[in-house]
Amino acid sequence: MRTFHIVGVVGAACIAAGGCGLGQWAIRRDRVSYNIALQRTASEEMLLNLVRLKYREPTLFLDVGNISTQFEYAMETEWICAYPRSRAYTLTGKVMPSYTEKPTITYTPLRGETYASRVIGEIALDRLAPLYATGWRVDRLIRMLVERAGELCNDPTVGPAPGESLRPQQKLLEIARIWRQLQKSGDLAFTTPTVEKVVATGIRREEVTAKCQMDADKEGYRFRPAKDGTWELLRSVPCGLIIRAAYSDEKDADKVDEYLKIKPARTRDQRGRFVERIRLIAFGEIRDGGEKPDIPELPVQIRSLNGVLFYLGQGIQVPPAHAQRGIVKTYKDEQGQVVDRHEETKDLLDVRCSVMRPAGAYVAVRYRGYWFHLEDGNTDSKDTFSLLLILCALQSGDAKSAQPLLTLPIGGGGRGRGGD
Repeated sequence: MRTFHIVGVVGAACIAAGGCGLGQWAIRRDRVSYNIALQRTASEEMLLNLVRLKYREPTLFLDVGNISTQFEYAMETEWICAYPRSRAYTLTGKVMPSYTEKPTITYTPLRGETYASRVIGEIALDRLAPLYATGWRVDRLIRMLVERAGELCNDPTVGPAPGESLRPQQKLLEIARIWRQLQKSGDLAFTTPTVEKVVATGIRREEVTAKCQMDADKEGYRFRPAKDGTWELLRSVPCGLIIRAAYSDEKDADKVDEYLKIKPARTRDQRGRFVERIRLIAFGEIRDGGEKPDIPELPVQIRSLNGVLFYLGQGIQVPPAHAQRGIVKTYKDEQGQVVDRHEETKDLLDVRCSVMRPAGAYVAVRYRGYWFHLEDGNTDSKDTFSLLLILCALQSGDAKSAQPLLTLPIGGGGRGRGGD
């Protein structure tokens, strides 16, 4: 009996016939897997950088720039033809499909201008309003983001002023507690009023076409005729951040005003609550003399992303041997007493360490021979960690994106009034 093996590859027509189905199958198979991997590694990278700061080491963030993948499909067939001497030949065959994936992932370390704007640049004050509006606790936002509010600094190592029993941070945390109670009852609101700022003048009338006005409106600009017959270009810009607090207990209002050293106008609403308004401004916007603002202004310094990580990272639990050897810093207050940073922040973010890999941890990384992790059952720590990842995403915009995107034909008579 003679046997012949015939091996071939199915032609392009067969591949094309099943191409759409194979592509859909690849998306269903891989998209969620990539999503889960990106989310998990982003959490591990964030925790790793927190631990690095605890050990006084620099952070490093790697951006995943692009994920591209190539899918190769092949269908190989093998036919076996047998010719026995006494009867007719027999023909048998088998199909051997194959599938190959070749992913390409681009990592970009944050450096230079991008690093400065995203990691060490101060988080914008107006970020507080959308974060508050999406349901984040005001006391969590204050503790994590606020470095200084008026004369109150958010630092546990700073002792009380002469003649006072409370440290500045204790006063700030008491304000956060009072405002949290108002938040739960719906009596605390953050608003971001805007004012129009002239960004260009002397624009000729014939240059302000209907299309130009439509383009300006899309980018948040507006044209306005000037007295000399030309046009001006205006843009709405945020004018601080206003907090409206309605206190049911006037003692709470008095305490907040005393701690912040402000005297806002106090009114009564229909429900008998004591209503006050405070405008939060950056320290760089403090006005020296001049016209008195209609609403008391409170200068606030917001931390950078690196500052937030440093504040939370100092409360990470470390092996006793590392503390004894001086690998991590021991904090002391002005009286020389040791300050336990873990006790200070563990209700915000409780990062534990262990020799063995913890079972069922929310996120864990191995560092210096130990496993640092968040417990899956600690919802407060998980909330804070999620907020950290959101802050990182909010800061991910390139510094160049802050430049005006609108290009206007204002040559000739145009006179710039500076950027916005």
